[in-house]
Amino acid sequence: MGCSASDRKILFVHIPKTAGLSLNLEFRRAYAEKAIITHGFFPLQHDLKSKDLKNIDYIGGHVTYPQFRTALSEEPSNHFCVSMIREPLRRAISHYLFILRTDNEPMQKIRAPFVGKSFEHFVNHAAEHMPELIVNTQCTYLSGVGNAEEAMKAIETNYAVVAITDRFSDLHAAVRLETGNKIAPWSDDRRANVAPSANGIGQVAKAHMPQELAELAPPHVIRILEQVAEEDFKLYETFQERHAGLFRSIAPARGHSRA
Repeated sequence: MGCSASDRKILFVHIPKTAGLSLNLEFRRAYAEKAIITHGFFPLQHDLKSKDLKNIDYIGGHVTYPQFRTALSEEPSNHFCVSMIREPLRRAISHYLFILRTDNEPMQKIRAPFVGKSFEHFVNHAAEHMPELIVNTQCTYLSGVGNAEEAMKAIETNYAVVAITDRFSDLHAAVRLETGNKIAPWSDDRRANVAPSANGIGQVAKAHMPQELAELAPPHVIRILEQVAEEDFKLYETFQERHAGLFRSIAPARGHSRA
């Protein structure tokens, strides 16, 4: 049974490296104390213990759909549940570059095995030792299972809006409607945490995004990634074929105002 309009929250299943920080910052600006931006399941549980859930309108972060269910003690689909997915090769490269350029204390343990190493090393090491980084991560976040068919079923059953990252502005518009236009119309100059473009191979070594992905990911490395993230590749392809990059549930957003 769904929530009433006044009780319904926006829940953002933020798969890492899918442009989600931009959406979280939009809600932090607009909702302040009525928004929870979390970095995982256990921080979310802590936040929910210290805050009155009735006063929260938005929760977004690196939390899987099943983790949201556990944390809220109800189906996330009772609320306005959204997510974004990304072409798996670009997502893996973005994650690799993000790790290389993020030299802070919380990232040290994750970053250490990859400093000065190639993207090929990142793929092989992550697949064996840190599978949560690249091994069918998107399917797992969306459904709890690393399987494309289950992830598609979850999208079409449990989510209000899901978009590929190239259609972020469409997702933002749908979410904005749900808020009663409380967040501002989207402008690309507010996009956050985007890897800078490389003007040459030297800048690629400084964790800039190459114009030609083959500079980092030659064909044999792509084949390795296609094997270890096979279900994420299937998910992305199926989602594009079935929904052209943007899924919206049949029921329209109610556009209720959140005081």
